[in-house]
Parts: sequence; structure tokens; C-alpha cells
Amino acid sequence: MGENIRLPGLDPGKLDSRQKALYDKIISGFGHSKTPHKWIDEDGILLGPFNAMLYYPHLGEALYSLQLKIVQQDIVPRDIFELAVLTTVSRCKAAYGIYAHILLGLDCGLNDDIVSAISGNDIPSNLDEKQSAAYRLAFALCEGPLPDAIYKEAYMHFGEEGCGTLIYAIGLFRLIATLLNAFDEPVPL
Repeated sequence: MGENIRLPGLDPGKLDSRQKALYDKIISGFGHSKTPHKWIDEDGILLGPFNAMLYYPHLGEALYSLQLKIVQQDIVPRDIFELAVLTTVSRCKAAYGIYAHILLGLDCGLNDDIVSAISGNDIPSNLDEKQSAAYRLAFALCEGPLPDAIYKEAYMHFGEEGCGTLIYAIGLFRLIATLLNAFDEPVPL
């Protein structure tokens, strides 16, 4: 992280009406779920991408709604979803995203070796066929145009809806990684 905090955490008591409405929406959406990572501090200040969303609520509202919809999907198994997201944020070098999705990946059953390899931008050696398809899909999309063979592999393993869901998730988390990097969002201590 740089020397200056680009977007200092916003005090919930000092939010304008649009920020407060988004804050309340985020709290109601994530506040009831048990997550292994820290996304809100002890003073109620939102962390990670949520902090950036509050600074620009006219865009943050749309991004949050999309994020909630994609994260709450039940088409792709959670471990496959988290593997693809961790690959994406790791390829983008988004520190807060890597922190959060290491913990989320472990929480949903990915093993330490896989999580360590992906978060270190190494190729994991012990993936099953579905995990490999998700990893290759995310990796390829972070590099540029998607080769047809990788698309077909993902389609074969996850079907049309599952493949599309993963592609949307990868795209979403590339955007979130961009925000985390641009605003230099820190990893909580």
C-alpha cells in the first residue's frame, strides 16, 4: 500500500443520504452472513471494495447489486466459484481481494496447497478436472481473449449457465480488483 490512503474509511455517522442508503443495503446483505474475512471494522467503517462503493454511490449501488447477485448464485459449486475468483484477484494482484478470497476459499473447502499456489500466482498441481477448468478459464480471461478450447472445456464441465456464471464472476472480480488496486485498499491488520 502507498504512503497515503486514497479513500479513507467513511464514518457511518457522516454519510450523505445516498451513501447511507448504500451502506444500509451492504450491511443488510452481508451483515447476516458469517464471513471469514474482515469487511467492516469495529467502528462500522466498510473495508475493501465496499469503501470505494460508498465514495461513488451512483456507481457503487449498481456494482453492489451485481456483486450480491453473482456472489449469491447457486449454479456453480462454492469451491469452484471461489477458485475462479481467487485466480482472478491473484492475477490482478489485488491485495485485499487475495486476502478475502484466500479465507473464503479455505472456508469452502479448497485445500491449502491449491490456495497457496493460486494466491502466489503459481499453477496448482493438484486440481481435479472441474477445478482445472475453472482455473484455466479465469487465468485465460485475465490474460486476454478466451481461447475456444478453454471455453469448450468450461462449457463441458459447467454447462451453459454455469460457464456463463463463471465468466460473469470473473469479469466482476476483475472490475473489483481494479477498484481495489486503483484506490490502494489495504488488507486489514
